[in-house]
Amino acid sequence: MGGEAAYNVTDGSISRFAAAAGYSTQEYGITCHALNSGNTYTGSYYHRVSKDTEVGAKALYDAKATQGVALEVGTKTYVHRFLLIQLWVLISEPQFP
Repeated sequence: MGGEAAYNVTDGSISRFAAAAGYSTQEYGITCHALNSGNTYTGSYYHRVSKDTEVGAKALYDAKATQGVALEVGTKTYVHRFLLIQLWVLISEPQFP
């Protein structure tokens, strides 16, 4: 868990803030972020399915974007101890004004 805040002493107000939380083990991890004073949110998930295969996903929501949520998914697998295959797909991308 963590957070950040910037206080403007001239105006007497908080100019920006952010917060993050996460949890992880050897097999999986999950994180959540609130950034840009609560205008951008991200969440991610990672899972080690087996000793040779890992999967993950990430979602991003930006209040200023015009197309909603961006979603990325990916996987990594070892076919042989010297051969690694990775695939990362961006399913949708928000359009910023």
